[in-house]
Amino acid sequence: LAVALSFFQEAFNFSFFYPVNRSAVVAKQLNFQTGVGESKDIILPDKSEITLNTNSFVQIRYTRDSRVINLLRGEIHINVAHDKARPLSVIAGDKVIQAVGTAFNVEVGEKQIELIVTDGKVLVAEQSSSQPSSLQKNGTNKLGKFLSNNSTAVSKGEKLDLSFKGKIAKHVEKVDPIDVAASLSWRKGSLIFRGESLADAMAEISRYTNIDFELSDDERLTRVQVAGMFKTGDVKGLLEVLNNNFNISYERISPDKIRLNYADPSASI
Repeated sequence: LAVALSFFQEAFNFSFFYPVNRSAVVAKQLNFQTGVGESKDIILPDKSEITLNTNSFVQIRYTRDSRVINLLRGEIHINVAHDKARPLSVIAGDKVIQAVGTAFNVEVGEKQIELIVTDGKVLVAEQSSSQPSSLQKNGTNKLGKFLSNNSTAVSKGEKLDLSFKGKIAKHVEKVDPIDVAASLSWRKGSLIFRGESLADAMAEISRYTNIDFELSDDERLTRVQVAGMFKTGDVKGLLEVLNNNFNISYERISPDKIRLNYADPSASI
């Protein structure tokens, strides 16, 4: 008991005379990533909840005055913990998407950035040249400030497509709740299509597997529209559905490439 008390007293005296550096505790920098076909749920230091989709990479920096997430690759959905004094900013390309307490989805695609707001409202603005493009140790102060009221507002049930660089188009699109659910079905390990072209559907499916899908030079394939729910990464099940429901056969060109063909019904007679 005497030994235990001596340790307790020593620890108390140490913390009393050498208080913990508060800023060292508040400031955090974290990196998270997922592989192809993988998703990950993360609780952030402020209790915000973030889900990373397949093949995604984020850099996160929290300080006393700011919450900054740099989406360098892939797609995230985030439920932002409410904090009026400390906005949360997501950087994608040269755009800043900011909220104080809401939920939204951001996808960095090959040609553009897609923003869908699932709850509340966010503001979107261009990142000025004076702001850092990456998260450096002291590089989040300006991003911690609130965006101006001149920023583009996007509310629940709305979508905004953004270019990687340049002016923000003011056209905000209303999205049907069913379409929002389909766009975010990846969070439950599924992909829902509601009449997308075969090419677009296969491009989305290929994000979750290391296999590339190639469409043969057949005009009939361009007219195929895909509707249904598919499990992410289930290539075998997908090919069976395409064959049974859409009359599409396949041939494996290489271990990581599959070519889709329009099957000739007369061939089986």
